[in-house]
Amino acid sequence: MEGRVLRSSTLIQGYQNDTNSLILRRTSASFPFISFILFVLINILVILFVPVDNFPVLLSSILNLLLITVFVFVHFKNSPYSISNATILGFFYSFFWLAPYIQLTNRRFPNTMPFDDELIILTNLVITLFIFAYCFTRFLLKDYRIVPFSSHHLNIEPSTIFLKAIFLISILISFLLLPMVIKLFVNREWLIEKQSLSLIVRNFLFSIPTFPIFYLSTYKSYFARKLGAIKYNMLLIISIFMLLLFANPITGKRNLIGPIYLSVLFLWLRSKKWLLHSFFIIVIVLTVLFPLTKSFTHSSLTIGSFSKAFLRMESYNIYKELQGLDFDAWSMLMAGIDYIRKYEITYGRQILGVLLFWIPRSQWTNKPVGSGHLVAEKLLMKQYAMWFTNLSFPLPAEGLINFGLIGVIMFAIFLGVVSRYLDTLQNTEGYLRTLSIFTAFYLIYVLRGDLMSSFAYYVGRILGMYVVPLTIKKIMRAILYDYIAR
Repeated sequence: MEGRVLRSSTLIQGYQNDTNSLILRRTSASFPFISFILFVLINILVILFVPVDNFPVLLSSILNLLLITVFVFVHFKNSPYSISNATILGFFYSFFWLAPYIQLTNRRFPNTMPFDDELIILTNLVITLFIFAYCFTRFLLKDYRIVPFSSHHLNIEPSTIFLKAIFLISILISFLLLPMVIKLFVNREWLIEKQSLSLIVRNFLFSIPTFPIFYLSTYKSYFARKLGAIKYNMLLIISIFMLLLFANPITGKRNLIGPIYLSVLFLWLRSKKWLLHSFFIIVIVLTVLFPLTKSFTHSSLTIGSFSKAFLRMESYNIYKELQGLDFDAWSMLMAGIDYIRKYEITYGRQILGVLLFWIPRSQWTNKPVGSGHLVAEKLLMKQYAMWFTNLSFPLPAEGLINFGLIGVIMFAIFLGVVSRYLDTLQNTEGYLRTLSIFTAFYLIYVLRGDLMSSFAYYVGRILGMYVVPLTIKKIMRAILYDYIAR
């Protein structure tokens, strides 16, 4: 009987209740007036109490703040439930205005570049161009529903047979990978020197056992009804354990772990109130939780390390953290501008490296390095005081270093199209919606950069948590069809 259910169109009815709460269309939901006014007042206080004595620099910074504030207002009026737009605007505010505005008081930036009013104004103008092009693209596509590719064959629909199979496979993989997990707990740095192995292990293989928590969260009403509360809760506990094991906040990279936990959280907290306030949630996550979690993610699993982590938390200072390397994205855009003035535009060479990241350097000897690495090595370490190359490189800077100002506009337009497409997927049914939520949060890493690293890690993660399960599902379906046809 269950084999017939696999091919039955009535599957959709089993999880319709799961899809009614994430609606992107305009509704009668109230505008978050109090939260928005509070947001405006906080920014006014920041400007009043964080003095910037260079008036042209101050003016260019305030211009960006006004632009972001206007588009945040438009977001709440036109697409208040769009997670992708809330994430992008939250990043713009946190990394392109709040952090750099506070850094202006230091006269030196996290990447060791000094205060240069001409470069600062140019950087702010590039950001203005990028934000405007992105938001204008979203506005043009406001009434145009970007139809997703055929989702019928690409969705992973609910099935108890498939759920049991994928759990067995995930548990088997967990046992096989357990020695690596233990090694990472003892020494979280052991894979850093082996980048190819790290990509395969931590983003592909480690992502497969995290699929069950996404699958159960996507179709929780369906599986709770089919399996019963006791069995469902048992499977949920096992899936949470595998999530903590293979997407561990202590051993994993924050840029990769954050989108996973945010996605699971939003899959469970589906009320419109949470979605309505997603912009403010993202801002709090980026400005408070992101630097705070560094205390643990930079630790190993020892009593001494945990003691040091708690000491770092006790001395946590948000004003100081916003001036640190975690928030170097704006200053790396400034470095990108300085780089193309002193050297050259790469005319797509960096993008070629992003698209062909999977080719080993042994086979492509002059393969491009990440843009952050390139600028650090050729500029920051030679002409300034930077001491390492593992730096961010935000999306506007990627557009700039590849194609100049035209690249900035191109990348912004592409981001706007991707954001609208994610809105469309978020408004569909099933696992594709879950992928859209994960991708929306992952945009934080893409926006911060560099693009080569973020794209490579995204592909590895999607292969493990989507392509592999989808392939297993199709194989199982073919076997069951063959068995029934006999």
